[in-house]
Amino acid sequence: MGTVEVDCSSCGQRLSLPASHTGRFQCPSCGTEQDMAVASPSKQDPMEALSDQYASARTLAMRLNVAGIAVGVLAILVFMGGLGQLGPDPENCTEIEMDGEMVMSCSGGGFLENPEALNYVGFACCLLVPIAIILPVVAQAVRPPPLVTHQPVHAQHGVVGSTDTEAVVEWDTPLQRLIGAVSLLFGGSLVLATVVLAIGVVVLFVLALMALGSMG
Repeated sequence: MGTVEVDCSSCGQRLSLPASHTGRFQCPSCGTEQDMAVASPSKQDPMEALSDQYASARTLAMRLNVAGIAVGVLAILVFMGGLGQLGPDPENCTEIEMDGEMVMSCSGGGFLENPEALNYVGFACCLLVPIAIILPVVAQAVRPPPLVTHQPVHAQHGVVGSTDTEAVVEWDTPLQRLIGAVSLLFGGSLVLATVVLAIGVVVLFVLALMALGSMG
């Protein structure tokens, strides 16, 4: 059974009545009896519509933050899975004598010999990590500021037509704030890790070039 909202003709209080009600009703605030047929339908409050819009935006921001955390965790798992595939094949290992002792010498095991590992690492670094970094930024962009609304309170007894309001601040819930903070911290950690990894790759590349130059 649905409901219909009407405004009291005496005090303006918004009332919610069953849609099937066709008789008279009494306002609980001022006690005025009036006919359902002549009661004015309640108009949409602009602040109420704005409040619903802000609530939807906060929900969207939280979902984007959760998605960013999930994609970041997936990126770490895929990256570690790719690194786990590196290493020489035992079939490519042989025993050699070094300083009078027999040691194992293995060849291969790098990215060139393991293209699947390179695909895993590339997928994590080039696709998943950027998505995990972008999602919290987008969440912060769509996250609305606090909204101050004025909610009606019950009228004082004996005062007909009095309407009191109180200011109510609508903002993120503690859970939404926690998820947002974790998402931003996690995204920042991924940015730092990506920068460190890029610097490490550049340093290794330069050292390799220097080693080749010294050998020539």
